[in-house]
Amino acid sequence: MTLRQYFLYGLLLFSPVSYVHSEGTMLQVPAEYYRRISIVAMDKKMTCSDNIAPYVSTLALTSKYEGSDDSRSDINDDAEAEYLESVATIRAMEKLAAVASDKYIKNGDLTMAHCFLNNLSTWAKAGALLNDDVNEVGQAVRKWFLAATGIAYLKIQSIRGNNGGMTQNAQVDQWFGQLARAVMDFYSDRPIEKVNNHDYWAAWAVMVAAVNLQDHNMYRWALAKFDQALTQVDGDGYLENELARENKALEYHNFALQPLAMLAVFTAANGDNLFDSHDRALSRLTTRVVEGLQNPKAFAHRTGYTQDTKGLYTAYSLAWLVPFHKYFAMQWPSDLGLDTFSKLANSRLGGDLSWQFNVNLPARPSDETAEAH
Repeated sequence: MTLRQYFLYGLLLFSPVSYVHSEGTMLQVPAEYYRRISIVAMDKKMTCSDNIAPYVSTLALTSKYEGSDDSRSDINDDAEAEYLESVATIRAMEKLAAVASDKYIKNGDLTMAHCFLNNLSTWAKAGALLNDDVNEVGQAVRKWFLAATGIAYLKIQSIRGNNGGMTQNAQVDQWFGQLARAVMDFYSDRPIEKVNNHDYWAAWAVMVAAVNLQDHNMYRWALAKFDQALTQVDGDGYLENELARENKALEYHNFALQPLAMLAVFTAANGDNLFDSHDRALSRLTTRVVEGLQNPKAFAHRTGYTQDTKGLYTAYSLAWLVPFHKYFAMQWPSDLGLDTFSKLANSRLGGDLSWQFNVNLPARPSDETAEAH
């Protein structure tokens, strides 16, 4: 650990949250990650069609907001196209992680699991995403990648004891550790006025790495970051640094809740329940965002800008609702179109969360019901 990383440990010491684990205690996943499934034997004749070349190039990437003012609210179409081209293989790997791990836990598809794990091993050997030539955009991409691939790896490994055949990959573990430490190093001492959704995603990525590696220092770091995030929720349920996004304030409040939802259930699984901390800050934030999704006028009034809601009412953007519904007795909100979805899924949160947490969505189409359970 670097001196910079211990900054967050100091925050933990002076916060209301207390760390309940000793070094000899296993870090846990939520109960839904332990399942008994019927394994489909690996088809040795079948080859993996998704061999994705490791990304080892520069992480000094172009922002899709290139040329925007400090609000970072105006997308530059040319810059966005350049960014998407740069991260194409990274996103392909994230999507493979979600698809393969979902197929494994749903159908026992060992072939798909090995396809993902073999790709992961190749990326680990290449030292992918560890390039020192990195800017803030590259730091963001690195942590999202660690979250997406790490949670998929954890999903597969969490049920290996009941179902046989899977073993930890030491090289992948070492690489995940390097990625996590790089994330921690960058996000450890940011000024509070800069702490925002990126820090929350960093905490989620490191939380996943912590449980994968059984690393209590990483867990403490992620827990402290989570606690810090909750201190940023104001009395009305807003995040001041996300309000600065002007017409995208609601979008970025919703985006911030995605990792916070997963942090809430993972820390609770380890005896650190922060849902009620800081005068129920997480509940205030959740209520504010749901009400904003139902009617964005409050966000428009607070920011002075009509809110851009394009892409908000999707299975990807709303997947964070699942863990809140499952663990914190949150009723399914109305007027969000949830009855039109067969699942709520987000690759960086772990794929199909409605399946993972074993919940039924409102008026789930009957032809998808069998798949959900």
